[in-house]
Amino acid sequence: TDYLTHLSEIVKEIDCSDVEPIPLTPELLRKIGFRNFIREQWIFSIGKSHLEWDFADDSLKLRVPGTSFPFIPYLHQLQNFLYAIAQYELEVEP
Repeated sequence: TDYLTHLSEIVKEIDCSDVEPIPLTPELLRKIGFRNFIREQWIFSIGKSHLEWDFADDSLKLRVPGTSFPFIPYLHQLQNFLYAIAQYELEVEP
């Protein structure tokens, strides 16, 4: 038996100059599950694993000695990073 699936989708095109990234802030970090105990040091847990971060100059940096992970200033970059290293989907309520 053959099955036919039909998908209808409406795509609204927008000008890329109308799109602005969402900057990371201490308030946003708390909202998405980060915990802050000491000044710039933040912790994010995925299951039983804990990632330690520094948040300074409006950017996150993973606290891993001897590596050169980039600074992450925007929410979408953090989402992409967490998915790349842990296949973790960081969902954010509007």
